[in-house]
Amino acid sequence: MTISGGIKVFEKSACLFKDGATIAASTADGAADNVLSMNRYLRWDSVGSNDATTEVLTITFDGNKTFSRLFLVDMNGKDFRVYYDTNQDFAGVVGVDGDLTGVNVTEYAKDSAYFEFDEVTAGNIRIEIYNTQVANAEKYLTFAGITSEIGTFTGFPDVKPSTDSNEKRSQVQTGKYVTQKNFEIFDAQISLEYVDQGDITLLNTIYETQDPFLIWLCGGKHGISSFSAEFKNWRLKDLYQVQTFGQIRTVWRNNIYTSSPITSVRVAEEV
Repeated sequence: MTISGGIKVFEKSACLFKDGATIAASTADGAADNVLSMNRYLRWDSVGSNDATTEVLTITFDGNKTFSRLFLVDMNGKDFRVYYDTNQDFAGVVGVDGDLTGVNVTEYAKDSAYFEFDEVTAGNIRIEIYNTQVANAEKYLTFAGITSEIGTFTGFPDVKPSTDSNEKRSQVQTGKYVTQKNFEIFDAQISLEYVDQGDITLLNTIYETQDPFLIWLCGGKHGISSFSAEFKNWRLKDLYQVQTFGQIRTVWRNNIYTSSPITSVRVAEEV
C-alpha cells in the first residue's frame, strides 16, 4: 500500500463528539472533547507534562466502527503509538513517510500525521504520546479522526481553493478602517479538464452524497523537494469537512463534443 499524494476524499470522521463518541485524557480531561470536533481553533493540551510523562487519550466510539484511515491533525508528538480495542496493533500500516509496524512512530517532526492500514472493526482507539518535538513541552492535539476513504483523484484536477476570514470592516472618522477577522471558512472549485472515468465517478459520488465528507488537498505530499506543504489549504493539517453546493456542470470547449469536456463542482466547509 502506498500513498500516492493525489487529492483524497474520505467519509466524515466516525468518532465525532456530536455523533456520540467520547474521550478520556490522562490530564486536562475537560478539554479532550475538542479532539473529536472539526473546530480548528480548539485543541487538547496536557497539563504538567514532560518527556518523562506518557499522555494517554482513549476515544470510545458510539458502537463498533469499521475504518481503515486515521488522522492526527495539528499535534506535536515526536514518539507516539495508536492502537485499538485495548492493545491491538493495526496491520499493513503506511504513513506519509512510508511503511510502519503498527501505528508506532518515532522521531516524528511534522505537525500532522495520516495512516492507512488494513480495515478493522473496533470500539475504541488509544493514543499514547511519549514525548514532544520540543523537549519537555506540553503535549497537544487538535483533531483525531477515523474514517474510510471514498477515493483519490488519480489525475490532476484544476482546484481553486480559497479561505475567507469572514472579516468585518468599519471606517472611522479619519477615513481609515478597523478590520476584525473571524473564523476562517474554506471553499473550493474542483474541475476535471480531462477524461478519466475513475475521477469522473469520484466527482459524481461526492456531489451526490447527502453527508458531509472530508477533503485533503495535499493527499499526503509534503517536503519542499516534492511539494511545499506550507501553502495554505495544501498543508498536511489542512483537512476540511465539506459538502458540495450549487450545480455540477459539464461543458465542452466551443461545443465540440469530441473534445475533452470540463466538469466542475464547488465545495464549502460545513459544521
